[in-house]
Amino acid sequence: VDMISTPYAWYVTTDMNGQKNLYINGHLAYTDQNIWEQEEIAHIPLLQAQSHRDLLLLGGCYPGIVNEIKKYEDVERITCVERDNRFILFLEKNFGGIDAEVINKDPLSYLASTHRRFDAIIINAGDASTINDNIFYTGEFMEMAKQHLKEGGVISTSIRSPANYYAGSYMEYLSTVYWTMRESFPWVLILPSTRLYLVASTGEISYNYEELLARWNITAQFFNRDHLRGIIIENRIRSIYSAIQNEEINTIRTPVAYSRSLSHQLSVYKIRLTHLLVISLFALFT
Repeated sequence: VDMISTPYAWYVTTDMNGQKNLYINGHLAYTDQNIWEQEEIAHIPLLQAQSHRDLLLLGGCYPGIVNEIKKYEDVERITCVERDNRFILFLEKNFGGIDAEVINKDPLSYLASTHRRFDAIIINAGDASTINDNIFYTGEFMEMAKQHLKEGGVISTSIRSPANYYAGSYMEYLSTVYWTMRESFPWVLILPSTRLYLVASTGEISYNYEELLARWNITAQFFNRDHLRGIIIENRIRSIYSAIQNEEINTIRTPVAYSRSLSHQLSVYKIRLTHLLVISLFALFT
């Protein structure tokens, strides 16, 4: 249907029987009919927040997610920060307007330049699969984000999820993301679904989602008590926590999450980093 290339990425939209899809660098990033994921991205962190007056969405400022955020009656201001201005225009052209304050700036630079504090920060930037996106998972970023959270505020992110098998290179990747968040936030919840969500806070948060759903009186198409019981399975979550061993922290200078994300992606296709290096060197010198 439409495509654009910017210094940040290559964006393509398609239309399949009325369903609009967005691909970023060849990977499916957003589907306007994927209500399930839009609800999870919004409600998994926001149900934990003490208030929703001032909310920050970093990356992935998609209309469907903003619409879910607006279901909280106490919302006064939603700010979306996106570094690629041409992508914002492309998104609005193909998926409609974004009913929020949109700021065209690098998220790290934005946090460094603002004095605002938020009730919740939702990181919707995808995995740490590029050096640019790795920044969202660094200790430096988590510390800066913490300074911009109000008391009782929450921060969330999500990474790809391998369904029910949590082991090997994936756990090395998850462990780095988890412990980096734990360096800044003493409370970190893990919720495995179609993506694996991590919600963190300096104050106590819990898996008591059914009570939180009733407290905030949120009505969603899929995100309900039955859905929550399907993802909050005690034995499953306990097994993930027990498999988290490595405490290596991800930083801007040492992008461990990026390298482990890449290693996991290559392992899915049975490609070793050494093989990739050999192929790259061969292409360079021939």
